[in-house]
Amino acid sequence: MLSLSWRTIRARWSAFVGTFVALGLGVCLLATTGLTLAGTSRDAHPPIWYAGADLVVVGPDRLTVAIDTEPKTEPKTEPKTEPKTEPKKEPEPRTEPEPRTEQRNLLEPAPVPADVPARLAQVPGVVDVVPDRWVPVDLDGASLARPWSSAALRPYPLVRGTAPTAADQVVLTAPTTRRPGDRVVAQTPVGPRELTVSGVVATGPPAVYLDDAVLAGWAGGRIDAVGLRLAGAASERPTVEDRVRAAAAGLRVLSGDQRGAAEPDPDARPLADALSLLGMTATVAVFVSIFVVAGTFSFAVAQRRREFALLRTTGATPRQVRRLVLGEALAVGVLAGLAGCLLSAVTAPPFASWLVRAGFAPDGFTARFSPWPLLGAAAAGVLVALLGVWVAARRAARVRPVEALREASVDSRIMTAGRWVSGLLFLAGAGAVLAAVPAVGSADGLALTLMVALLALVATTLLAPVVVPVLIRLLGWPLRGTSGALARSSALQAVRRSTATAAPILITVGIAATVLAATATLRENERRAVQDRITASALASASGPAGLADETVAALRAAPGVRAAVPVRDTQLYVRSGDSLGEHPARYVGSGVEQVLRLPLLSGSLADLTFDAARVGAGTGSGSGSVTSPGAATGPVVGTATVAVSRSTGWRVGAELPTWLADGTPVRLRVVAVLADSLDLDGSLLLPWELAARDGPRRGADAVYLAGGALPDLAPVVAAGGGRVVGIGEHLAATTAEQDRGNRLALFAVLGMALLYTGVSIANTLFMATADRVRELAVLRLAGATSRQVLRMVGFESFLVGLLGVTLAAAVTAGMLAGLRAGLADLVTSPRIVVPWLPLGAIASCCVAVAVSAGLASAALALRTPAVHLAAVRE
Repeated sequence: MLSLSWRTIRARWSAFVGTFVALGLGVCLLATTGLTLAGTSRDAHPPIWYAGADLVVVGPDRLTVAIDTEPKTEPKTEPKTEPKTEPKKEPEPRTEPEPRTEQRNLLEPAPVPADVPARLAQVPGVVDVVPDRWVPVDLDGASLARPWSSAALRPYPLVRGTAPTAADQVVLTAPTTRRPGDRVVAQTPVGPRELTVSGVVATGPPAVYLDDAVLAGWAGGRIDAVGLRLAGAASERPTVEDRVRAAAAGLRVLSGDQRGAAEPDPDARPLADALSLLGMTATVAVFVSIFVVAGTFSFAVAQRRREFALLRTTGATPRQVRRLVLGEALAVGVLAGLAGCLLSAVTAPPFASWLVRAGFAPDGFTARFSPWPLLGAAAAGVLVALLGVWVAARRAARVRPVEALREASVDSRIMTAGRWVSGLLFLAGAGAVLAAVPAVGSADGLALTLMVALLALVATTLLAPVVVPVLIRLLGWPLRGTSGALARSSALQAVRRSTATAAPILITVGIAATVLAATATLRENERRAVQDRITASALASASGPAGLADETVAALRAAPGVRAAVPVRDTQLYVRSGDSLGEHPARYVGSGVEQVLRLPLLSGSLADLTFDAARVGAGTGSGSGSVTSPGAATGPVVGTATVAVSRSTGWRVGAELPTWLADGTPVRLRVVAVLADSLDLDGSLLLPWELAARDGPRRGADAVYLAGGALPDLAPVVAAGGGRVVGIGEHLAATTAEQDRGNRLALFAVLGMALLYTGVSIANTLFMATADRVRELAVLRLAGATSRQVLRMVGFESFLVGLLGVTLAAAVTAGMLAGLRAGLADLVTSPRIVVPWLPLGAIASCCVAVAVSAGLASAALALRTPAVHLAAVRE
């Protein structure tokens, strides 16, 4: 059958061009996203800061929480009885259920306990112990400050000046225009500090170096890493390393190239954002490629029903028909997969470069050429090709020979039981996911919106044949004349063809409309919620990584006319609730928050947000969650704090929560206030500002909400602290503009290549559909129709199919927006639906124009051959 497959491909090469194009471009789309995703992975790299250290000890980067899922039971004891003559049985030993553990990657690196350097110094074979600290600063382009002692671990010597010997001296990193003796101002977590440049080290990663005692004070005593130098021969190093691991139990001990993992990576957060964005892009790419390729192959097989009918009547068995079709799909899949992989080598680098220019990836990011994304994309292409023809091949193979000609003549029943069940299941899934979209807000709403759109579009495609005849009659009613009547009749008689040719338009317009409209709706309602929430008159924001220090906040509170100055900073918490460990967005807020924000308090009091470092115990509140090692944060509970939660968490006032901060530091939390769910709060937990000093590397506030005071009086205070202050209206306008720009670019990254691919598939499908109708067009010509009339009929039918796809997409979008509005009703006072008509109208018009152009172009090419010759075209 394989040889027959090759003969069929050669004889019907034009019919296979469409499937080859669809599959090749689909593989290219998958491989492009795969190669770009591969660029986000980072291999171990040689150390830079710790090149002079033999070992580096750092805190764990994962939180591992042991959860006892079953209560412990004591062994049963029998009541005392008279001794019996039988030998006494030993009581069965008590069995402890093994706890289940859950792990989470920490948002911030865990600190090294303060007593670890002293313990490591006692290890035989360790000759030098260098504690290292990283403090965020803003000074001459550098964002980190380190102790001068750590400079001995890096191969960058002084090129000018001397080491810092006084509290106000600093060493800069070349290249710099500063010289020893220059005075500079550094913005630090403890406020602005005027320093004197004492020296400059050779070119390396941008950092500044200060006296060890000064930096320890700035860091609040936190140690981020410990560099070790070992004595003895290389053969003795493994023994010393084992001793170090024993002394630093629960911490990571890195050697060789692994030492590079201990160094701060400024690209880590941008790469994580790029990974998230590319994950959504890959999801859309997989869905679109599968949808288009499977639909194209299924349509191509459906076009050949007469051929399969003749094979059945000449004695071909169902198994032989299936093998024939699968052999053809395999041959086309292999060739198209190879072509798509080669094309992705051209498309992946420009896409990665665009991500860098758009700000979604760090400088230097590029696609990484690895065989695995290419092999995966090619294998996926072959698999999709085989799956795409399997159902159609089974239907064609099940036709009995006596029914073969009838099966080839007219459309059979399209809506089978399996199609009904699948369509309704996808529709129910879309509704379930849509109900969760308002709860996550616009920050994570894009991912769920994409999922809703994909599920709804699959459901619509499966159920479309039910409504297609009705829509064709309604949309085709304005078409007048003979050509219009023929176009309407042709579309009605070939429902399968009309549905298949409308499917790429449905997917193109549907994805664009649902995602763009839902995202715009979420953003607008969140903006309105924020506008209603903030009662402050101005907002001061930090310009650098150090944030706005507490002394800057104090200066703002003392400014004339200021009634409240409330610092805020975003973070993340890990909370054990029941038998699971959850990640929750959180925000530290200063006292007086009720004077700058209108919070929807349901119960409790926000005035009770406090932190008590003295109340420290040996646990994390009620429950059996515990921190384990290796790979977990370590250290005692730092104290007891209170928290305000949203109603959707299910926690009530008085509940105690086992909690870990962003760097894995354990803390007790007691709920003192419950807030109503709100779109702009995104379910964030509110924490007392005093707890922020215990969470991750020390830094100031992200922003300070201000009630009262004049901007001219506030601006000098904020500028001295390394920030800027604007009126709340200007802040909201700037934030909205920036977020809208980011959303547009993100949507372009996620949808751009997919929509381009589906646009090509529209033309591809129309070419396939029209090329299969050459005999029909010839019959019209022989019946007296002119070429212009035939072209007009094809144009009308293509236009009708285009409108059909757009109408189905509009119905999906309308249903999604209706469900979204119902979900927003509980979160926003008056939810507003926003539809970006201009871009959606442009996309829909382009799709219809492509459909009409493709239909007319293929028909015009066919009509160049005399009608008599076309009528005699071999099937």
